[in-house]
Amino acid sequence: MKKTLLLFVTLLSVTLTKAQTVGDAFTVNEINYEVTAVDPTNEVQIVGNSVTTDALTIPATVENSGTTYNVTFIKNKSFSNVAITSLVVEGDTEIDWQVFNACPNLVSADLSNITSGVGLNSFVNCPELTSVDLHNATFVGKTAFNKCPKLETIDLSNTVDIGIQAFRDAKALTSVDLPAATVVGGLAFWGCSNLTDINMPVMDSIAPGAFNATGFKTLTLPATVTKLPGANTFRNIPALEELIVEFETPFVLDTDAFLDAEKTIPDPDSHMFSTQAGYDTAPTLIVPFGTKDAFAAENGWDIFNIVEADEILSLASQAKISLNAYPNPVVDKLYFSTNDVFSAEIYNILGAKVSSQKVIDGVDLSQLNKGIYFVKAKNNEGLDFKTIKVIKQ
Repeated sequence: MKKTLLLFVTLLSVTLTKAQTVGDAFTVNEINYEVTAVDPTNEVQIVGNSVTTDALTIPATVENSGTTYNVTFIKNKSFSNVAITSLVVEGDTEIDWQVFNACPNLVSADLSNITSGVGLNSFVNCPELTSVDLHNATFVGKTAFNKCPKLETIDLSNTVDIGIQAFRDAKALTSVDLPAATVVGGLAFWGCSNLTDINMPVMDSIAPGAFNATGFKTLTLPATVTKLPGANTFRNIPALEELIVEFETPFVLDTDAFLDAEKTIPDPDSHMFSTQAGYDTAPTLIVPFGTKDAFAAENGWDIFNIVEADEILSLASQAKISLNAYPNPVVDKLYFSTNDVFSAEIYNILGAKVSSQKVIDGVDLSQLNKGIYFVKAKNNEGLDFKTIKVIKQ
């Protein structure tokens, strides 16, 4: 009898804790899951829903039949057209294409735990979406937030790659901070007519039309830029008053399109910085010291009133003494070849002082963005030794 009872309990236990296999499906809190990996990782993806709540929370883990699963993926269209008003994704869960597209009432999305990114059309056509937190994500997919006219704030602190048309026509955007971004896709901010402020200190590549029809009055292109495309990139920015370039070698701007077959009438709209009506007053182009002639001689930059940054950065004006700095390029700390340097002032390529510090164990440049800087070494009486050009990596 005891053996029979023990056997029954064992069989019951096995039945209740029977492990699911890949492909098995279950529903928890109106969200449909599918098992994609079993022991030891235990992973599921979301494949659909019957959600009726306004505030939607996607859990980091979900339990079924005694097993805890990690929610790692949300399959395409899983929440398309759902009438939620807020969204929180609690785990590092990848979002596929069109997952939340056309959610008519969605106002806010907390995606701060996602380290990958959001896919193609993931939030396209969400007319009430106002704020998005993506501060750990590394990419924003193509047209991810296209047709979100009320989007006012988005945290992209760690985003490296912004896809084609990612924020097209986000007319409520006024400011965007891209401290880590190196690539902006074509038409990414096209039609963001109220976008007047952007920070992109390590940008490498800007695709055609990326900032077409924006509202910039002042725009800075950092020294890290290695690729500027042809026509339309900064077209239709009638408010542009000042363009600051931190690179020392001018790019060739594409102005070779014509309105006639004989190539006698240049097409003004083919210019990277042109507007349909042209500029009433030529915008000012501020270039690094000593590069004005190079920009003036290069094709396409003649639409600007070119001025140079302050002469404070002129290396030729410094006393020629035996003083070197290493390593150069530098990542964190810069050291001098003599112990006679008491303090140092650091200027960016446009002549703005960004740091001033005593020299005890080198000069700390770790908090500066990548780019070109000038370090002015001083003795203990505050007199200049020499200014040294440094590349910060």
